[in-house]
Amino acid sequence: MSQYRYLFGSPAAHRPPTARQRCHTLVLGAYPSALYVRWMPLRLSPITAVAIADEPEPFWDGHDEETQVLRWRHSIDWDLSWGEVRPAGRLNGSSGAWLNRNVLAPLELPRHGVWITDCIDVYHESKSAKARLDSPQFRRLISRGRIPDRQLPPHPTEAQIVKCAQLQRLSDELRDCHPTRVITLGNAALRVFNALLERPMSMTKLSPGRSYGNSLSTRTAHGLLVEWIPLAHPAAPAPYQEAHRRWKARTQLTV
Repeated sequence: MSQYRYLFGSPAAHRPPTARQRCHTLVLGAYPSALYVRWMPLRLSPITAVAIADEPEPFWDGHDEETQVLRWRHSIDWDLSWGEVRPAGRLNGSSGAWLNRNVLAPLELPRHGVWITDCIDVYHESKSAKARLDSPQFRRLISRGRIPDRQLPPHPTEAQIVKCAQLQRLSDELRDCHPTRVITLGNAALRVFNALLERPMSMTKLSPGRSYGNSLSTRTAHGLLVEWIPLAHPAAPAPYQEAHRRWKARTQLTV
């Protein structure tokens, strides 16, 4: 059982992949996101997005956020003295919606037929969320309101994701998925998957140039021959987003 928990008490658990059967395509991200709410505490300014529970699956697209928030609110027996909460809107499932629109759709891949997973399988708190919730006014509110406090790992750097990646779990997932194609999202995922190859490559980061999105033929440590497509993470800087738009346009013309 995970030692971590969200504000208001829900456990932060180890998140399984989206699939359990063999799939032709495996998508690898960095670490899970969460279910977010807009919190409007009494006598304090609202917080636009507070992580309060695990997202339903890796790269969830947020389509059922209202149902998920209502279910969560009931599960923790929400206390009205804590104020009010509402779904966080576009902040819920933004990475998953980006994946659907900018990776799966151009490749004509149905989401239900793709194995989606992460290098680390537990949510990590952002620096901005930590700073806001650790401010004196919110510490007083949490204490006085007897709100179950959070205990979450901090936002990791790329190097920390690579160092802490669960290589044995990922190796097992590659064996169970048995993909013919692997798509990595971002430099951390690129480096982690590279470590799972029979012969790791010298490549350590994406280029936003003309080679962006070019597929590579490689073999995993299990001996699986796969097509590897290294792509940017949804939150990548602007040059990579532009490179991805060009890749998407090319891909839609050829698929």
